[in-house]
Amino acid sequence: INLSMPQAEEDVALFYHLKNAVIRNLNIEQVHIVSGERAAALAVYLEDSTVINCFVSGTISGDAYAGGIAARIMSQGSLVQRCRADVEIHTTADYATAGGIAALLLDGTVEQCSSAGTIQGKSWSGGLLGNIFSGNIARCTSVAHVTGRSAGGMAGLIDRGTCSTSYAHGRVEGEVAAGF
Repeated sequence: INLSMPQAEEDVALFYHLKNAVIRNLNIEQVHIVSGERAAALAVYLEDSTVINCFVSGTISGDAYAGGIAARIMSQGSLVQRCRADVEIHTTADYATAGGIAALLLDGTVEQCSSAGTIQGKSWSGGLLGNIFSGNIARCTSVAHVTGRSAGGMAGLIDRGTCSTSYAHGRVEGEVAAGF
């Protein structure tokens, strides 16, 4: 699928809200998305859903939240597995969050995923996830170039989440920067 949404006022993705859904083996390539608030290639909101073996490439820009697969992963029942993102992600608002797979992980699991490209956020930026408030990352990799106020190769902020058997090997730049 090629997806182009060059200028939108609100939230933009192929699906606005995936709830109790299963998405498998979907490639969304050469996306061009510019959104006023939240932006992602697959879904703005991912809730109690499973996304397996999907690939995203292209450019995604949002004011507040921008992610390759999803803007926000919202529930413990959500799983993103064996997905890849090769993306250019940009956010513009002062407290914006950007991530290669998702901008925000409120809960759920991201495993065996990888990201590459450039992740550029105003505040929290991560190669894989911008913010992890709760949830788990396992067996993931990122080689993305990450910039932001709080930047990390894997995540810009980890609050109550866990990260295991994962690595980041990309350039990281920020006021508070970490290799992981």
